[in-house]
Amino acid sequence: MEISVFGSELLFTEALSSLLVRRGHVVQCPSSERELVGAAESNGSRAYLVDVSSAGDIGAIAGIKRVTPHSPVVTLTAESDLSLLWRAIDAGADGVCLKSDGIEEIERAFARAERRVSGKDRAAPAWSNGASALVRRRSLQPSGTLITPREQAVLELLILGASTTKISVALSMSEATVRTHLQHLFAKFGVHSRVALIAAAVQSGRRQGDPVLVQ
Repeated sequence: MEISVFGSELLFTEALSSLLVRRGHVVQCPSSERELVGAAESNGSRAYLVDVSSAGDIGAIAGIKRVTPHSPVVTLTAESDLSLLWRAIDAGADGVCLKSDGIEEIERAFARAERRVSGKDRAAPAWSNGASALVRRRSLQPSGTLITPREQAVLELLILGASTTKISVALSMSEATVRTHLQHLFAKFGVHSRVALIAAAVQSGRRQGDPVLVQ
């Protein structure tokens, strides 16, 4: 696979690129976001791995997807910066990983991301096992209110980027039931949209003092 690796933490980017080369990938390391987007314009078939270390790195994802929407983009970041991965998905990322994931897990995320952009599995971005497990370990209860196990399951899948249809299939319930659970969650969290629900759930988790996840 041809992969462009980009990130502001140069030592990490160089080390990761070296590992990818050893596994047989052809790797380029653009030195700036402008160079990265320019490479995407000239070689749209390439895959992209973006190290999201700060909010400023999110623009690189949007830039890639703007010029080559059908190229797979996988992002990764530290566990303490997990909130950036949701912003990466909003910007168009097809897969998300943690820096603590092994190189094989990153390759699997690329394989799932390729299936997504090819149209074979467009329901949700590809979360690595580590990133997915990290989200599922949080308690996402709104302050002073209990949510049911089924509401919890719907909320977890929503945070992972699943659509109503995907949630319906995963939980073996009708889409109407999924929408009903979402309406209950909107009321309990005091919000009116899915984006606001995710934000409120993340904020609720911070209030409860989880030291590992989102800061």
